Amino acid sequence: MTAAYPLPNDFSGALSKAALVSALNTTPSLAPLQAPGAPASTTANTIVADAHLLRSFGAAFDGVTDDAPAFNAVVAAASKLLPAVDSGVPTIIFNLPAAVILMGSPLVTSGQHVAMRGMGAQNTVLLASTSNTLGLWQHGTAASPSKGYVEIENMMFRDAGRGASGSTALTFYFQSGVIPTIRINTVRVHLFGRGIYMLNPPRDINVYALTVYGPDFKVQPNAGVVVESTQGGPNVFTTSWIVCNVFNYLFGWDFIGGGMIEGHRFYGSTAYNGWGMVRAYVHGDGIPGLTGYQAVIWDFYCCDWQGWGYAFDMRNVRGVRIRGGFYTMNSRTAASGTTIAAPWGARTSAATNAMMSFSNAADVLIADVQIDVDGSGTWGDTVLGYFDDGCTHCRVKDNAIYVNSSMYGGFELGAIGASSAPNNTLKILSNEWLNWISGDKVIDHASKQIDLPWIRDNYYGEQFDSGLFLLQQQVQVTMQSAQLSDTDTTEIAQAYIKFPSRRYGVNCFNGGAPTVVMSSQQALAEIGFPIELGETDRAGFYVRGDKSLIEMVVTINYLVTGW
Repeated sequence: MTAAYPLPNDFSGALSKAALVSALNTTPSLAPLQAPGAPASTTANTIVADAHLLRSFGAAFDGVTDDAPAFNAVVAAASKLLPAVDSGVPTIIFNLPAAVILMGSPLVTSGQHVAMRGMGAQNTVLLASTSNTLGLWQHGTAASPSKGYVEIENMMFRDAGRGASGSTALTFYFQSGVIPTIRINTVRVHLFGRGIYMLNPPRDINVYALTVYGPDFKVQPNAGVVVESTQGGPNVFTTSWIVCNVFNYLFGWDFIGGGMIEGHRFYGSTAYNGWGMVRAYVHGDGIPGLTGYQAVIWDFYCCDWQGWGYAFDMRNVRGVRIRGGFYTMNSRTAASGTTIAAPWGARTSAATNAMMSFSNAADVLIADVQIDVDGSGTWGDTVLGYFDDGCTHCRVKDNAIYVNSSMYGGFELGAIGASSAPNNTLKILSNEWLNWISGDKVIDHASKQIDLPWIRDNYYGEQFDSGLFLLQQQVQVTMQSAQLSDTDTTEIAQAYIKFPSRRYGVNCFNGGAPTVVMSSQQALAEIGFPIELGETDRAGFYVRGDKSLIEMVVTINYLVTGW
């Protein structure tokens, strides 16, 4: 991983071991360690804490001795000797050996930049002892957030209790102005109640090849990774998650937006064996000076989810891109619990659960995704996607959908009671329905959205993303007696042909009377008399002929197009 700032090749400006030990010895609250040397100049701003230096402070690296005091002693000495955090190289660089490093208490840092580097994710292991319920690293606190950034690479953080202590492995609290904030590269976090918690990381959180793995056969009640912004705290901008994996947690990632929280990108990342992958709750009206705030930029490219509930559960967001990847449901078991986790915020959906759930969201695109539901589960309470009545400009297209179980439905739009925002647009466009057992592919409560499966499956028609319908039909009608007009009582034969109606009996055409082209060739061949097109309205059109056709059944072919 590239350092946030260039590092010198030889660390010639770094403080010496002797200076650190001397500083420690002159700190009354710390146990004295004997070593030669005198305090170094405070102009240096980097400490390289390698295995040799940490052993001088009492570390054993044997997996049995508690090495946490040695780590914290280095931090204490550094705090005494080093100047305040500036924009230079990291204050402390922990270069750790290939060893199991037992920690009976967390490493505590705050006023420093800290880089921690191991010899491989399987080789350098920070192990929380069974008595350590506080995690492995606390960088800042809620009351005193850190001024320094964090870099971690090539190591593992592990809880000694395989059932999870309930603690959080890594906890980071930041002040504003820390840029970049976090770099993580090739790191594994195993068996904790929660992997990583970040509060108010201002900008540039870049994470590569992170694995957060909870205990098997149990879903932890927390997310594996939590990113939170608080009202009045620093705004959170720009996180990247590249080939990251979370297993056995309620959600892979929680994004909690009390303040602005924007710019999140996932590439080839996965979440398995929990309720969902990403949950985002943004307080749209809780940010001073903003009303109806929607956090922007949520990109998911070629990601992979397998779980019991919601791959995505997102509220007050805008600019969501879910492209490519594979999403599949797990059958609910004793491990998952059968009680469906509630989504963020109240909603009035007919289905209880949705693979992808959005509330008050705008500009959502789900495209080129493989959606898979096997035949072993019971999904009568579940839809593939839900967009509530506050969602708008949402599109679902070019996905491959293979469902081998009965479901409540495919995609649910709006709220129960046939309501939705007056100007919203939700579009279920061309998708490959590889297999579908039962349930409506689209449940459009307002009967106004673009619903291509409905017109294709039932009427072999088309609806384009502009909303334009194109429908070709053949119908048989019985001609009835009528008069030519209100003022002309000449008797004629007449029939009214209704267009197909949408859910709840609503007309297809919201944009006024459509254009109808009718062919009477078959009628002419059957009965020997021509049939003419009469008036057209939103609901249908009239056909007319000579009165000799009264009570006759005629076949009409027509093509209709309109909005």
